[in-house]
Amino acid sequence: MSNIPPSSPPPTPPTPSPTPGASSKPGNSPSSPNSLTWGVNRIGSRLLTAVVLNDGSRLSVNRLIDSTSDTGQIEKNQTNSESDKNAETKNDLSDARLFFSVSPEIAIIRKIKLQTAPLTNLTDLTDLVRFEMSQSLLEPPESFYFDALPVGAGTNGIGSGDTANEKTEHQAYLSIAYHRHQIDALMDDFKKIFRPPSGFKLDAVALVDGYLAFCQRDPGELEAILELDENRVAIGFVYRDHLYGVADLQFQCDPDNDNRHWSMMATEIKMMLDFQLSRFFDEGITVPLSRVIVSGRLANHNQLRTRLDDLLATPISLPRFHKGYFQPLADKLDDLHPEQFLIPLGLAVE
Repeated sequence: MSNIPPSSPPPTPPTPSPTPGASSKPGNSPSSPNSLTWGVNRIGSRLLTAVVLNDGSRLSVNRLIDSTSDTGQIEKNQTNSESDKNAETKNDLSDARLFFSVSPEIAIIRKIKLQTAPLTNLTDLTDLVRFEMSQSLLEPPESFYFDALPVGAGTNGIGSGDTANEKTEHQAYLSIAYHRHQIDALMDDFKKIFRPPSGFKLDAVALVDGYLAFCQRDPGELEAILELDENRVAIGFVYRDHLYGVADLQFQCDPDNDNRHWSMMATEIKMMLDFQLSRFFDEGITVPLSRVIVSGRLANHNQLRTRLDDLLATPISLPRFHKGYFQPLADKLDDLHPEQFLIPLGLAVE
């Protein structure tokens, strides 16, 4: 997760000091006991929001909100519980942190494998990844916010296995450079709608984080999580319970031929999954895809799901949420369509 840096001239990357995507300002430190976090995924004028309380021992999802934004105003169609009126739920945004999702259109994403020996300081390793990323950019580093996320299950490189006697830091990273001016424009939008944000996260990364934090898991080493929308699919991959990769597909809606549109979407999704799996194989990941988890607005779309079932040999299912995280929403959780809130939930966790 990238925290918004202070309002000051950006440091000159690539120095070993914290880079813009990782620096923080007072009050934006990692969640403290009884801290409240709002995760907001914006899709056009639609705002999907998860409000998560961290009391120091566990997470509690207080609210799931489906709302719309129009010229800075919010028309709330809230899926919240009556008990949200209780002050103990602390849903006041003025006391909360807010994180928003970012689509890959305004980011440059690369998977980087360092060729150097492991470093004992993970911060130094992260800085080195950002340095490597900055060397490949056509624009100056000051034009970006940076993020570096370890991928794989504690391996010493992409695809290499870990043993009981081997304790090394991550050497494989998902490195992300966000275009600064576009992020700043999004920040201004959220200031008008909500409040100044505390940070942001790539939507596919938030998708994986929401799945890992709030969903029940079945056996299997490699999983794909899909966020399905009419014009776009965000994809996150999980390998041995860790983020491993992300992908994205864009579509043009064909309102005159729905059947063709859903068939095209399903075919493109299969091709992207096959392409990513071939890349993973080259990196040493030889296990098959265990399952495909579908979320988002079209997670239950009959035509799309039917075509995906026809094309994919891998089992397809909705995310299975741990209802214990959703008190007091648990009794009506299924009616709230929580499968549409994986990204907001992932934004609300570290």
